[in-house]
Amino acid sequence: MHLNKQPAIIWLLAFAQICTWGSLFYSFPQIGGAMANELGIVKTELYTAFSIALVVYSSLTYFVGKFMDGTHGVYVFPIGGVLAVISLIAWSMVSNANELYLVFIFIGISQSLLLYEPTFAYLVRLQSSDTAKKSIAFISVIAALSGSVYIPLVEVLIQSIGWRSALLTLALIIAFILVPIYLYLVSIDAKKATPIKKMTTVGLDKFALLTHKVFWAYVISLSMFSLTFSALASHLYPILLENNLSKDKAVFLLSIIGPAQLVGRLCFQRLHLTRPLSIIGLYTSGIILIAIATLLMDIKSISLLILMFITYGSCVGILITIKGLSALTITHSQYYGQVSGMMAIPILLSQALAPWLLAMIWNMHQSYSLPIYFLMAIMAIATVGFLYIEKASH
Repeated sequence: MHLNKQPAIIWLLAFAQICTWGSLFYSFPQIGGAMANELGIVKTELYTAFSIALVVYSSLTYFVGKFMDGTHGVYVFPIGGVLAVISLIAWSMVSNANELYLVFIFIGISQSLLLYEPTFAYLVRLQSSDTAKKSIAFISVIAALSGSVYIPLVEVLIQSIGWRSALLTLALIIAFILVPIYLYLVSIDAKKATPIKKMTTVGLDKFALLTHKVFWAYVISLSMFSLTFSALASHLYPILLENNLSKDKAVFLLSIIGPAQLVGRLCFQRLHLTRPLSIIGLYTSGIILIAIATLLMDIKSISLLILMFITYGSCVGILITIKGLSALTITHSQYYGQVSGMMAIPILLSQALAPWLLAMIWNMHQSYSLPIYFLMAIMAIATVGFLYIEKASH
């Protein structure tokens, strides 16, 4: 992958993804934990708020995708940026769980307007199908750094200025850096993009798509992966603390996942030249299953833990890239926004359910051993789904 040959607009979109994922997703476990300790919010209430945001996010993806396929789709970005700023400021002012639930409805709307789905749909509008595939993979690679940048950044902010001021800082980053980028995208969209409304088309046959077995196999496998990824993104920090790791070591290990995703997505560029998505997904989902199983082991060696997190992060990076490209294996690029939006609804609902569900399972025994077994079973389903896609393709 030739990073220096990417157009400036692709770099801007990649940078925007780092900041939006960092602010609206990866900041939650640390800020949420500090907030819960101060306000007396219990774990299930905390993760219910996070799940509410992801439910709202998933419910809007099809409509946002359809809008992105139209003439003025790029306007979702500045609208989402302004809403994200307001939501983060509101979050910094909450005093109880009910207020938190309300704020996270709007954070969910912001996520639906700013994260991968609308960004990838915009790339398909902007470029040819083959070029868009490369740009989607590139942005997935760069956005993998969001956790590595924001997890330590948020930890420093919380320790130095408190969780409320940390949220205000994240809001300022979006307001003064990202919103101008989004406005720039609006200014050039009319010159660069090729909206669907200008194309001759008979429309998308949604019934045929919903009876497509490979479509559902992708949906099931990617939903199971997204459930696992979301569950671990929001619970891995307390899992590590429960395993008697210090906060410093836990933050360090979590920070590895981002660069590891970068490595995985770079490896995907080579693998995808000779292997179909189904085979790549089959092996990576199986490896994630094994990586999760190691969380049940009493591993004391920091070297082994680093290796485990590099392996897990690399496979996550590959599967996130597959998620972005899977719609292009099922439909024509001119319907990418709508099809990826339809696929994203169950995928993101699984992602939304995960933090709350794992908190409920944890609550049964006040231990993460049962939730880890649950996630192993979930990744086994994902692996079987990719195996079916591979068999169906022959």
